Amino acid sequence: RCGSSMYGPCPSCDEEHSLWHRYVLVIYFVNTIFTTVGFGDLSPRNSAERLFTIVTLYTGTVMFAMILSEVENIIDYLRDFSRRHAYRLQDVRAFLRKGARYNLLDENVKDWILFDGKVQTDKMIQKDCLARLPYFHRKQVMDYLHNEKLHAVPIFANLRKLPTGRDFLLQLFLHLQHQTFAPFRICSQKGDVADGLYIVRHGHLEIMESNASEHAFLSPGAFW
Repeated sequence: RCGSSMYGPCPSCDEEHSLWHRYVLVIYFVNTIFTTVGFGDLSPRNSAERLFTIVTLYTGTVMFAMILSEVENIIDYLRDFSRRHAYRLQDVRAFLRKGARYNLLDENVKDWILFDGKVQTDKMIQKDCLARLPYFHRKQVMDYLHNEKLHAVPIFANLRKLPTGRDFLLQLFLHLQHQTFAPFRICSQKGDVADGLYIVRHGHLEIMESNASEHAFLSPGAFW
């Protein structure tokens, strides 16, 4: 009777000529082809080592596939938003072409939609990332993003001195609403009733005199 086993070479016959070890060798060969650069990079000496190598390679392959799957999900999520944004841009440009207005106006509209899409994408990513974090880490990230932006506003200046003032400002910062203004658009005029507090985050704002001369220049972080 042959004393061969799957855990080591056959003591009474050549291992490489037994049917079981031939199957192991074939599986090992196929496995290394699909999981490495080719057969021969690893050199197990018997079937036991080959079986261990097969299990190890498949384990590594599964882990690598899981990581790639997570990355692919994130990329697909962003691509889906970008795809919908591109469709909207195409619809707008098609509408402008129907009116024979494919000129500087079309380019201005295109630039506006691209800019607004970038702002909305950044907002969506920030909201999604914060929602996935536990409260302790979310608070730390919010504190970093906030960077004392609301502390410069006089109405909030003294709140940080209160025991719960800092947490209140962080929650208030989290609930700020993004609003995008087109270039050269008038945000407010003299005599308008203020409907909220505006803080410049991207770009800049010019305050003009009645004679169209520049009176002041507001950069990111400024408010009115």
